[in-house]
Amino acid sequence: MSTSSFPDSPFYPNLTLPANPSREVSCEKQLNISTSGIPGHGLINIDKEPCRKIPLTPTLWSQLRMNAYLDNYPGGSNINLQEYASEVGATDFSPGIGEHPYTGQLCETVKGRDWYALVAAQNWNSFVNSLYDASGYAFGVMAGIIPEMLIDFEKDPTRVYKTAASYIGLVTTWVTCFPGCIFSSWAPIDSPMFDSLGEIAWISLVGVLYVSTSFAFINSVIFVGAGEDRFQRGANIATMMAEAQRAVQSTISNITQNVANSPISHPGGLAGINRDGSFLDEIPSNFQNKLQRELELALKLKSLAKFWRVQNAFIVRGSDPCIFSGENGAFDDEKKISYCGEDNIMMNIVRAEKNGTGYDPTIHHASLAESKYGYSPKFLTTLAWECQSKHGVFEYNWSTSYNTTNRSHSELRDLAKAGDCYFNLPVCDLTRPELKILRQSTRKTLTQICREEGGLPI
Repeated sequence: MSTSSFPDSPFYPNLTLPANPSREVSCEKQLNISTSGIPGHGLINIDKEPCRKIPLTPTLWSQLRMNAYLDNYPGGSNINLQEYASEVGATDFSPGIGEHPYTGQLCETVKGRDWYALVAAQNWNSFVNSLYDASGYAFGVMAGIIPEMLIDFEKDPTRVYKTAASYIGLVTTWVTCFPGCIFSSWAPIDSPMFDSLGEIAWISLVGVLYVSTSFAFINSVIFVGAGEDRFQRGANIATMMAEAQRAVQSTISNITQNVANSPISHPGGLAGINRDGSFLDEIPSNFQNKLQRELELALKLKSLAKFWRVQNAFIVRGSDPCIFSGENGAFDDEKKISYCGEDNIMMNIVRAEKNGTGYDPTIHHASLAESKYGYSPKFLTTLAWECQSKHGVFEYNWSTSYNTTNRSHSELRDLAKAGDCYFNLPVCDLTRPELKILRQSTRKTLTQICREEGGLPI
């Protein structure tokens, strides 16, 4: 398939989109649109029959050659979305966060391709408002839960604020989990959406801009003054959550405004947000609720992982035989998080001494992970191990791994599976032959073996 590029895009400079064979065709030329498969319709001419109703589907966008129409719209390089809407008859069409632009019925005021273009813009506006509202709701809920989690699992909650690494790491973790949640909530992995580069490009574009601009925002908010003074604005978890929410929502708002203000024929404007026609469909009614739930899950698990990493926690795999009195032979100890799987290999969440060789197999209030928050030892250890096995790195995080605007379909499918790595404690695999031999032949502690030979960042 041939491709065409949008070299001047300020959002996605290296994005390559499917070429439109009719791109050079004049907008004024009459087009015979095939509507085969659409009940009750034969061949129609959109220019002669601009008010003929056709079911709204993503394929209709291509059938009407909307990409070419918007790319070559007369004056499209000089007018933004609202100006375009007013020009074609939708004088009250005002896009943006908190706005609800309405196109009206076909030929009520707008007709032909212009109506379909504004319907897509209307649905896109609903989409970004759903992002904005879902993030506000989820962060609001988490503002009450995360501080409680910190108290439950951290003997010394103040240590979270004492170092730049843990403080900045926690806030940026909250911020960067959002794009992956969008993918997980928007469509199943086998959805045709993932074979259509237009919408994939736009949502991944949001991810790229979202992360980079949010990092800039966090830096401006947190890094004030010198030394420990820089943390005075975030002396508690609730304040930090508010900072993260502000970063998320201000970024969504800014991106939305950029699209609304860009010329409609520009890839950063109307022409670029619906290249595959997906926004001709209405936004799924359950999308916002799914996104809220996904974001809540991500925030909980990522926070839990961060709280434990501040304590230098990690997972050991194969440290002990499955011969104890717990489920499947795991440890039966309320101070330990232990799991034995069908492979008869034990996995435990443990802690390493940061500046020494000590090893502590217990976790503060370990039993609460399951009894209060519903996260079983199996769920936590398996999630972390599968994440590490899949990506081949410790503490995999998509936002640091996908730091380029060049993305393939397979990479974007991986982003859609971001939930696979919401809990990403590093795993020391003691079943590796060289580590097993080392453990049997030396007097090194598990901390030394996992740190020095296993390469864990502990």
